[in-house]
Amino acid sequence: MPAIAIVTRPDVNVSFDSLPVEVVRRGSKGLGLFLMIFASVWGGMPTAMLVHLLASGKFEPTLVALLLFTVLGAALFIFGLNQFFYEQKVLVGRDEVQLRRRSLFGRREWREPTRSFRGILSGTVRRRSRNSSYTVYLLELVHEEKDKTVLLYQSRSGEGLRRRQEEACRALGLPALEESSEGLISRSVEDLDKPVSELVREKKIAVDFDPSAPVPEGLSLSTDPETDTLTVTFTRRRFPLLAGLIGLGVPAAFIYVGFWVKEVPVLFGVFGSFIALLVLLAMVW
Repeated sequence: MPAIAIVTRPDVNVSFDSLPVEVVRRGSKGLGLFLMIFASVWGGMPTAMLVHLLASGKFEPTLVALLLFTVLGAALFIFGLNQFFYEQKVLVGRDEVQLRRRSLFGRREWREPTRSFRGILSGTVRRRSRNSSYTVYLLELVHEEKDKTVLLYQSRSGEGLRRRQEEACRALGLPALEESSEGLISRSVEDLDKPVSELVREKKIAVDFDPSAPVPEGLSLSTDPETDTLTVTFTRRRFPLLAGLIGLGVPAAFIYVGFWVKEVPVLFGVFGSFIALLVLLAMVW
Protein backbone atom coordinates (compact mmCIF):
# COMPACT_ATOMS: atom_id res chain seq x y z
CA MET A 1 0.00 0.00 0.00
CA PRO A 2 1.35 3.47 -0.85
CA ALA A 3 1.84 6.12 1.81
CA ILE A 4 -0.91 8.72 1.45
CA ALA A 5 -0.63 12.48 1.89
CA ILE A 6 -3.87 14.48 1.80
CA VAL A 7 -3.19 17.95 0.39
CA THR A 8 -6.26 20.09 1.06
CA ARG A 9 -4.67 23.02 2.95
CA PRO A 10 -1.26 24.37 3.98
CA ASP A 11 0.86 22.53 6.57
CA VAL A 12 0.89 19.04 5.00
CA ASN A 13 3.78 16.68 5.58
CA VAL A 14 4.71 14.48 2.61
CA SER A 15 7.20 11.76 3.46
CA PHE A 16 9.30 9.91 0.90
CA ASP A 17 10.65 7.32 3.33
CA SER A 18 8.82 4.63 1.36
CA LEU A 19 7.62 4.57 -2.23
CA PRO A 20 5.19 4.80 -3.87
CA VAL A 21 3.54 7.78 -2.16
CA GLU A 22 0.04 8.92 -3.08
CA VAL A 23 -0.67 12.65 -2.99
CA VAL A 24 -4.38 13.46 -2.85
CA ARG A 25 -5.78 16.94 -3.47
CA ARG A 26 -9.45 17.76 -2.94
CA GLY A 27 -11.49 20.89 -3.52
CA SER A 28 -12.30 23.19 -0.62
CA LYS A 29 -15.98 22.77 0.26
CA GLY A 30 -15.86 25.91 2.40
CA LEU A 31 -14.61 27.97 -0.54
CA GLY A 32 -17.16 26.32 -2.82
CA LEU A 33 -20.06 27.16 -0.51
CA PHE A 34 -18.90 30.76 -0.14
CA LEU A 35 -18.59 31.22 -3.92
CA MET A 36 -22.01 29.71 -4.56
CA ILE A 37 -23.69 31.99 -2.01
CA PHE A 38 -21.79 35.04 -3.25
CA ALA A 39 -22.61 34.26 -6.88
CA SER A 40 -26.29 33.72 -6.05
CA VAL A 41 -26.51 37.18 -4.46
CA TRP A 42 -24.09 39.10 -6.71
CA GLY A 43 -25.38 37.63 -9.96
CA GLY A 44 -28.85 36.63 -8.86
CA MET A 45 -30.16 40.05 -7.83
CA PRO A 46 -29.43 41.79 -11.18
CA THR A 47 -30.75 38.75 -13.04
CA ALA A 48 -33.99 38.76 -11.03
CA MET A 49 -34.33 42.50 -11.67
CA LEU A 50 -33.79 41.99 -15.41
CA VAL A 51 -36.39 39.21 -15.56
CA HIS A 52 -38.87 41.37 -13.65
CA LEU A 53 -38.41 44.30 -16.02
CA LEU A 54 -38.75 42.05 -19.06
CA ALA A 55 -41.96 40.52 -17.68
CA SER A 56 -43.46 43.96 -16.89
CA GLY A 57 -42.61 45.34 -20.34
CA LYS A 58 -40.28 48.02 -18.96
CA PHE A 59 -37.11 46.71 -20.60
CA GLU A 60 -34.63 49.26 -21.95
CA PRO A 61 -31.55 48.54 -24.13
CA THR A 62 -29.28 49.94 -21.43
CA LEU A 63 -30.32 47.09 -19.15
CA VAL A 64 -28.30 44.67 -21.28
CA ALA A 65 -25.36 45.61 -19.00
CA LEU A 66 -27.03 43.53 -16.29
CA LEU A 67 -26.26 40.40 -18.29
CA LEU A 68 -22.60 40.87 -17.29
CA PHE A 69 -23.52 40.01 -13.71
CA THR A 70 -25.61 37.05 -14.86
CA VAL A 71 -22.72 35.55 -16.83
CA LEU A 72 -20.04 36.19 -14.18
CA GLY A 73 -22.34 35.01 -11.40
CA ALA A 74 -23.08 31.77 -13.25
CA ALA A 75 -19.36 31.18 -13.81
CA LEU A 76 -18.58 31.75 -10.12
CA PHE A 77 -21.42 29.46 -9.07
CA ILE A 78 -20.16 26.64 -11.32
CA PHE A 79 -16.60 27.11 -10.05
CA GLY A 80 -17.83 26.91 -6.46
CA LEU A 81 -19.91 23.82 -7.22
CA ASN A 82 -16.87 22.18 -8.77
CA GLN A 83 -15.09 22.37 -5.39
CA PHE A 84 -17.43 19.63 -4.15
CA PHE A 85 -16.48 17.27 -7.00
CA TYR A 86 -12.78 18.01 -7.54
CA GLU A 87 -10.31 15.29 -6.53
CA GLN A 88 -6.81 14.60 -7.82
CA LYS A 89 -4.72 11.55 -6.94
CA VAL A 90 -1.06 11.33 -7.93
CA LEU A 91 0.87 8.11 -7.32
CA VAL A 92 4.58 8.91 -7.26
CA GLY A 93 6.99 5.98 -7.58
CA ARG A 94 10.63 5.43 -8.34
CA ASP A 95 9.88 4.36 -11.92
CA GLU A 96 6.51 5.90 -12.77
CA VAL A 97 4.17 8.76 -11.89
CA GLN A 98 0.40 8.33 -12.36
CA LEU A 99 -2.34 10.95 -12.17
CA ARG A 100 -6.11 10.55 -11.86
CA ARG A 101 -8.29 13.65 -11.71
CA ARG A 102 -12.05 14.05 -11.65
CA SER A 103 -14.13 17.20 -11.52
CA LEU A 104 -17.43 18.62 -12.66
CA PHE A 105 -15.86 19.10 -16.10
CA GLY A 106 -14.74 15.51 -16.65
CA ARG A 107 -11.92 13.10 -15.90
CA ARG A 108 -8.25 12.96 -16.82
CA GLU A 109 -5.58 10.27 -16.45
CA TRP A 110 -1.94 9.97 -17.52
CA ARG A 111 1.22 8.02 -16.77
CA GLU A 112 4.79 9.23 -17.16
CA PRO A 113 8.18 7.63 -16.42
CA THR A 114 9.76 9.31 -13.41
CA ARG A 115 12.94 9.96 -15.40
CA SER A 116 10.95 12.21 -17.77
CA PHE A 117 10.57 14.81 -14.99
CA ARG A 118 13.21 17.54 -14.69
CA GLY A 119 13.57 17.40 -10.91
CA ILE A 120 12.26 18.64 -7.56
CA LEU A 121 11.71 22.40 -7.32
CA SER A 122 11.64 24.22 -3.99
CA GLY A 123 9.77 27.52 -4.04
CA THR A 124 7.34 29.89 -2.36
CA VAL A 125 4.08 31.66 -3.23
CA ARG A 126 2.18 34.45 -1.49
CA ARG A 127 -1.43 33.75 -0.60
CA ARG A 128 -4.10 35.93 0.95
CA SER A 129 -6.61 35.15 3.64
CA ARG A 130 -9.47 37.38 4.73
CA ASN A 131 -7.35 39.78 6.81
CA SER A 132 -3.74 39.05 5.91
CA SER A 133 -1.31 37.47 3.48
CA TYR A 134 1.17 34.70 4.14
CA THR A 135 3.91 32.67 2.46
CA VAL A 136 3.40 29.04 1.46
CA TYR A 137 6.47 26.85 0.89
CA LEU A 138 6.19 24.30 -1.91
CA LEU A 139 7.90 21.28 -3.40
CA GLU A 140 6.98 20.48 -7.00
CA LEU A 141 7.85 17.59 -9.28
CA VAL A 142 8.55 19.58 -12.44
CA HIS A 143 7.76 18.33 -15.94
CA GLU A 144 8.47 20.03 -19.27
CA GLU A 145 4.69 20.08 -19.85
CA LYS A 146 3.48 22.52 -17.23
CA ASP A 147 0.12 20.78 -16.70
CA LYS A 148 2.00 17.62 -15.67
CA THR A 149 3.96 19.34 -12.90
CA VAL A 150 2.89 17.76 -9.60
CA LEU A 151 2.60 19.51 -6.23
CA LEU A 152 4.28 17.25 -3.67
CA TYR A 153 4.33 19.38 -0.54
CA GLN A 154 3.05 22.68 0.85
CA SER A 155 3.40 24.31 4.24
CA ARG A 156 3.28 27.71 5.87
CA SER A 157 6.57 26.94 7.56
CA GLY A 158 9.84 26.71 5.64
CA GLU A 159 11.49 24.68 8.39
CA GLY A 160 12.87 21.42 7.03
CA LEU A 161 11.96 22.26 3.43
CA ARG A 162 15.53 21.69 2.18
CA ARG A 163 15.69 18.34 3.98
CA ARG A 164 12.42 17.23 2.38
CA GLN A 165 13.69 18.33 -1.02
CA GLU A 166 16.83 16.22 -0.53
CA GLU A 167 14.73 13.23 0.57
CA ALA A 168 12.49 13.52 -2.50
CA CYS A 169 15.50 13.86 -4.84
CA ARG A 170 17.24 10.80 -3.41
CA ALA A 171 14.05 8.72 -3.33
CA LEU A 172 13.16 9.50 -6.96
CA GLY A 173 16.69 9.73 -8.34
CA LEU A 174 16.13 13.27 -9.64
CA PRO A 175 18.14 16.51 -9.31
CA ALA A 176 17.13 19.51 -7.24
CA LEU A 177 15.87 22.57 -9.10
CA GLU A 178 16.25 26.23 -8.21
CA GLU A 179 14.76 29.27 -9.89
CA SER A 180 17.01 31.97 -11.33
CA SER A 181 16.64 34.96 -13.64
CA GLU A 182 17.62 32.67 -16.53
CA GLY A 183 15.14 29.91 -15.65
CA LEU A 184 15.47 26.70 -13.67
CA ILE A 185 18.93 25.56 -12.55
CA SER A 186 19.55 21.87 -11.95
CA ARG A 187 21.81 20.92 -9.02
CA SER A 188 22.84 17.59 -7.58
CA VAL A 189 21.62 16.74 -4.09
CA GLU A 190 25.18 16.87 -2.74
CA ASP A 191 25.50 20.54 -3.74
CA LEU A 192 22.39 21.81 -1.97
CA ASP A 193 24.09 22.59 1.35
CA LYS A 194 27.26 24.07 -0.15
CA PRO A 195 27.70 27.87 0.07
CA VAL A 196 27.66 29.84 -3.16
CA SER A 197 31.35 30.73 -2.80
CA GLU A 198 32.31 27.04 -2.81
CA LEU A 199 30.11 26.31 -5.85
CA VAL A 200 31.74 29.23 -7.68
CA ARG A 201 35.23 27.86 -6.89
CA GLU A 202 34.16 24.46 -8.21
CA LYS A 203 32.81 26.22 -11.35
CA LYS A 204 29.39 24.67 -10.83
CA ILE A 205 27.68 28.06 -11.02
CA ALA A 206 28.72 31.27 -12.73
CA VAL A 207 28.20 34.63 -11.04
CA ASP A 208 28.04 37.61 -13.39
CA PHE A 209 26.33 40.03 -11.00
CA ASP A 210 27.41 43.65 -11.50
CA PRO A 211 26.43 46.01 -8.63
CA SER A 212 27.01 49.02 -10.92
CA ALA A 213 24.44 47.86 -13.50
CA PRO A 214 21.01 49.56 -13.66
CA VAL A 215 18.72 48.38 -10.89
CA PRO A 216 15.51 46.60 -12.04
CA GLU A 217 12.22 48.36 -11.39
CA GLY A 218 10.84 47.57 -7.95
CA LEU A 219 14.28 47.29 -6.31
CA SER A 220 16.82 49.65 -4.79
CA LEU A 221 20.45 48.88 -3.98
CA SER A 222 22.84 50.33 -1.42
CA THR A 223 26.40 49.32 -0.60
CA ASP A 224 28.47 49.83 2.54
CA PRO A 225 32.23 49.67 1.80
CA GLU A 226 33.10 49.60 5.51
CA THR A 227 31.21 46.39 6.21
CA ASP A 228 31.46 45.08 2.63
CA THR A 229 27.72 44.52 2.45
CA LEU A 230 25.10 44.96 -0.26
CA THR A 231 21.51 45.77 0.74
CA VAL A 232 18.62 45.01 -1.62
CA THR A 233 15.30 46.73 -0.86
CA PHE A 234 12.00 45.76 -2.48
CA THR A 235 10.07 48.94 -3.21
CA ARG A 236 6.32 49.19 -3.54
CA ARG A 237 5.01 48.30 -6.99
CA ARG A 238 2.73 50.58 -8.96
CA PHE A 239 -0.89 49.53 -9.35
CA PRO A 240 -1.36 48.43 -13.00
CA LEU A 241 -3.41 51.08 -14.79
CA LEU A 242 -5.18 48.52 -16.98
CA ALA A 243 -6.20 46.48 -13.93
CA GLY A 244 -7.56 49.64 -12.34
CA LEU A 245 -9.63 50.52 -15.39
CA ILE A 246 -11.05 46.99 -15.56
CA GLY A 247 -11.72 47.08 -11.83
CA LEU A 248 -13.64 50.34 -12.20
CA GLY A 249 -15.66 49.04 -15.16
CA VAL A 250 -17.78 46.65 -13.09
CA PRO A 251 -18.85 49.18 -10.39
CA ALA A 252 -19.39 51.78 -13.13
CA ALA A 253 -22.06 49.51 -14.62
CA PHE A 254 -23.74 49.28 -11.19
CA ILE A 255 -23.60 53.06 -10.77
CA TYR A 256 -25.10 53.70 -14.20
CA VAL A 257 -27.90 51.18 -13.78
CA GLY A 258 -28.70 52.25 -10.23
CA PHE A 259 -28.77 56.04 -10.73
CA TRP A 260 -29.83 56.50 -14.36
CA VAL A 261 -32.05 53.55 -15.32
CA LYS A 262 -35.65 53.80 -14.24
CA GLU A 263 -37.28 51.02 -12.25
CA VAL A 264 -33.89 49.89 -10.89
CA PRO A 265 -33.36 50.43 -7.13
CA VAL A 266 -30.86 53.15 -6.17
CA LEU A 267 -29.22 50.51 -3.97
CA PHE A 268 -27.42 49.24 -7.09
CA GLY A 269 -25.77 52.64 -7.58
CA VAL A 270 -24.82 52.88 -3.91
CA PHE A 271 -23.23 49.43 -4.04
CA GLY A 272 -21.32 50.34 -7.21
CA SER A 273 -20.06 53.57 -5.63
CA PHE A 274 -18.74 51.64 -2.64
CA ILE A 275 -16.86 49.13 -4.84
CA ALA A 276 -15.46 51.97 -7.01
CA LEU A 277 -14.19 53.70 -3.87
CA LEU A 278 -12.39 50.54 -2.76
CA VAL A 279 -10.73 50.18 -6.17
CA LEU A 280 -9.61 53.84 -6.15
CA LEU A 281 -8.17 53.47 -2.64
CA ALA A 282 -6.25 50.37 -3.77
CA MET A 283 -4.82 52.29 -6.74
CA VAL A 284 -3.73 55.20 -4.53
CA TRP A 285 -2.15 52.86 -1.95
